[in-house]
Amino acid sequence: RAKADYWDVWSGMFRDNFFKPMEDWCKARNMEYMMHLNHEELMIDNSRGEDLIRNEGSFFRDMRYVGVPGIDNLSQIKPGIVADFPKLASSASHLFGRPLVWTEEGGGLGSEGKFVTDYQYVRGINYMNIRGLNNAPSAAVDPGTTGWYVTRASYLLALGRPAAQVALFHPTDSEWLGDQEADSVTVKLTTQLLEQQIDFDYIDADSFTSVCTLDGGGIKNLSGQIYKTIIIPSCTVIQKKMLERLRAFAAAGGKVVFVGRTPSMVVDRTFLNPEAAPDLSFATLEPTPAITPRVVAAMSKPDVKLDAPCAPVKYIHRSLKDAEIYFFFNESDQVQTRKATLAGSGKTQVWDAASGSISPLTGAVSAKDHIIEVPLQLKPYESMFIVTGPQKSLN
Repeated sequence: RAKADYWDVWSGMFRDNFFKPMEDWCKARNMEYMMHLNHEELMIDNSRGEDLIRNEGSFFRDMRYVGVPGIDNLSQIKPGIVADFPKLASSASHLFGRPLVWTEEGGGLGSEGKFVTDYQYVRGINYMNIRGLNNAPSAAVDPGTTGWYVTRASYLLALGRPAAQVALFHPTDSEWLGDQEADSVTVKLTTQLLEQQIDFDYIDADSFTSVCTLDGGGIKNLSGQIYKTIIIPSCTVIQKKMLERLRAFAAAGGKVVFVGRTPSMVVDRTFLNPEAAPDLSFATLEPTPAITPRVVAAMSKPDVKLDAPCAPVKYIHRSLKDAEIYFFFNESDQVQTRKATLAGSGKTQVWDAASGSISPLTGAVSAKDHIIEVPLQLKPYESMFIVTGPQKSLN
């Protein structure tokens, strides 16, 4: 517990005495401060200690004053691999009101590179720093085509505001106490949420209790995005001020779901003298560390729903004043065909980021309650933009 106190103090000092001055220096010169951390792909590793927790303290504290939060993909993303770290950077940007999220991209060109790019896009990255565009592996690969796709897709995914309504608590405090199960359950829930087409952001205790504000039955971040459901994965500890904010959030109509092991201690100013396990009667408790049907039923109404389970299909949603932008990605080598129900109204179109073309989505039907039913067919590793609302130009 003394070690947890150390990381708490150290990470706060590092944020205020290094990252904030760097951001202030850049702003004074009309520049953006871009940064990624070490070991962001591995939050906690009790066997070696080569992880983010021991090297950086807290991802979200470090990113609080970074103008363009980022990650470094060292060729770690490929089909069949679970990589949760792109969600860390996009969540930080959403929490702190930053429109761009960047990646130092090691995916390369061709079909493999496009998979890596789309994998990150659908997890919220929207500023690609792709290495090797001038070194195409063959004449069949056109860097210009890749460049146009990345430019258009990145532009679309930076418009408006993020629209995820679910926040998944990131148990940094418990990881400071060496709770590796808290991390493994968080990664597991990350995968299950995405596979059930439930878009979300990570949120930490500092952000939840400081930059975020209660807004009716939701909690609003600095991007203007409103979370209506908060999921807390297995963890050892919860901060007292977060517990109090969760109670207020639930009393106002927000959904709070504890999944797996509930916290055994409540801490205030120090980890050394914690309070006992809290009363969680205000929340839904799911003892199984998984996104079960009971957990899904306890959440707010989704903005995307498929007519049948389809784990390979992922999506991200951004909301404009007069339109909704959905980006879908099929992460499998099989054709996926489903009927999707989307939140939105007006015309429904497919915007092709590779060619710049716009075409009506045949078969889309407007239904009641501001929803649209659309046929969704994605070829192996295919991505697709579906836009609802007034017609606009992509070029």
